[in-house]
Amino acid sequence: MKFPSSVVRALMASAAVAAAIALAGCQTDGVSIPERALKPLSHEMVSDLERKNMPKESPLLVRLFKQEAELEVWKQDSGGRF
Repeated sequence: MKFPSSVVRALMASAAVAAAIALAGCQTDGVSIPERALKPLSHEMVSDLERKNMPKESPLLVRLFKQEAELEVWKQDSGGRF
């Protein structure tokens, strides 16, 4: 089944507008980051991470258990284990 070019153009334009609207929500210009989040780690925290063989840049794993009202935070060590 072949569609007329005007229908194809209308569908392509609709898809482009939908994509532009979806991507517009991703912009973070003007969003302020709390100053507390930008503070460097304390000396004690850095020492603790070094003692546990965990680089500052290693990933975190956060697990939330709603029913139990529990939060777990795991940090990957230099060996790749959490």
